Amino acid sequence: MPDLEEIRAALAQLPDPVSLLESLFARAPVALQIYDATGRSLLVNQAFLDLFGSQPPPEYNVLEDEIAAKNGVLALIQRAFGGETVTIPPVWYDPRELTQVRIEKGNRVAMSATFFPLFDRGGKVSHVAIVFKDLTAEMVQREEAEQERELLSAIVDQVSEGITMADEEGTLRIVNPAARELGARAGTPMAKWAETSQPGAPVREFPLAKALRGEMAQSIVNRRGPDGLVRSLNVVAVPLRRADGSLRGAVATFRDETERVRQEKETEQSAHFRERFIGILGHDLRTPLTAILASAKLVMRLRDLPDPALAAAARISSSAERMGRMIADLLDFTEARLGGGLTVKRKPGDLRDSVRACVDEVSAANPGRTIDVEVEGDTTGAFDSDRVAQLLSNLLTNAIAYGPPDEPVGVAARGLERTVEISVRNGGAAIPDAEREELFDPFRRGSKASGHARGLGLGLFIVQQIAQAHGGDVAVESAPGRTVFTAILQR
Repeated sequence: MPDLEEIRAALAQLPDPVSLLESLFARAPVALQIYDATGRSLLVNQAFLDLFGSQPPPEYNVLEDEIAAKNGVLALIQRAFGGETVTIPPVWYDPRELTQVRIEKGNRVAMSATFFPLFDRGGKVSHVAIVFKDLTAEMVQREEAEQERELLSAIVDQVSEGITMADEEGTLRIVNPAARELGARAGTPMAKWAETSQPGAPVREFPLAKALRGEMAQSIVNRRGPDGLVRSLNVVAVPLRRADGSLRGAVATFRDETERVRQEKETEQSAHFRERFIGILGHDLRTPLTAILASAKLVMRLRDLPDPALAAAARISSSAERMGRMIADLLDFTEARLGGGLTVKRKPGDLRDSVRACVDEVSAANPGRTIDVEVEGDTTGAFDSDRVAQLLSNLLTNAIAYGPPDEPVGVAARGLERTVEISVRNGGAAIPDAEREELFDPFRRGSKASGHARGLGLGLFIVQQIAQAHGGDVAVESAPGRTVFTAILQR
């Protein structure tokens, strides 16, 4: 660095050094100011005026600046006038807040400043120069970021869900009050937290551990809290990434769902018990029902009985057959729900024959109804013909129950490349949207069935189960005047 004498020698060689220094001071892109030794402002440049909005009035004295005193930097400024070079840290400054002088025009700025003394030839401080650095944008951004951090911290602390954040090494760094109530502590290694949450389970399967590998994870974790109670926590863990995509940690939220899990378990156990009970009941009823049906048919063969007795036997037989169909439906329902679906026994055959036989049977049971049949394409394949007949019978019974008595029911079987579709069409009102969502639920019946619709509400449920057992499904289209159920069966 050149010393003062070298600078003076260089300036002496210039034709007009004063003009050069004046231009340098005036045009410098940084704010500059010069004070005399008593603290009175002598000079400011244009950058200073752009920054602060005005220059200090003649009566202003920097050694008495109340804003500097409030910010705790006045002592540093005084040291500069004592001969030291000092830099004051970033502060907010608005000259309009001064009270010892009146300044009407000014800007509120954030700045740092370096004060350095200028000495005369005798070595005494004759002036003090200041270089200002505008930090307004940086300070505003910093304050906004701090406000966001404070807001985020308040949200994290006040939410009812537990929140933990682990760094990339797996150590818990952020733990909100809800998480602390469940025993989480900042500084705890994730492995230790996982072991206390899922004793005996592999640490790598813990949701937070998965998130630290870059995966999103969710599971129910049973954890014993500080109070000794075991709670079921719904844990969701996601990875935290830097701007370049690299992992910087993971965050996990957990909600206490002990009551919901308990209720679901009780509901599941209750449903399981109910379905087993229905299955046992249906199975045990078949034996006495078979005896009733056989006895009724035996009585009907006795020709010397009076007509009222024969009519009573016929009613017993009809009712027993209807009960038999209900029991068969209950057993199918139990198999579908407890056995993971209906069992089908596929054999090569042509559904054309099954469709016509089923239609003939239903027509005989409903002599006043017309059933139109249409078969197209190749309908051969490997099917459980008895189950397919049951499917079609249920769809036809449904169509007759809900379709107008004076309109025909349509049946169509179509062979496609890999499937065979069986459709049943009836007229009448459209199925309401609210009912359409529950059509295939067990024990559900429509609200507009005719008097012929008697049963447990398992018909369409069994239809769907049979179709799914054949690798397909059932679809429904309904509009005023036309409702079509279509079962799709894989060959």
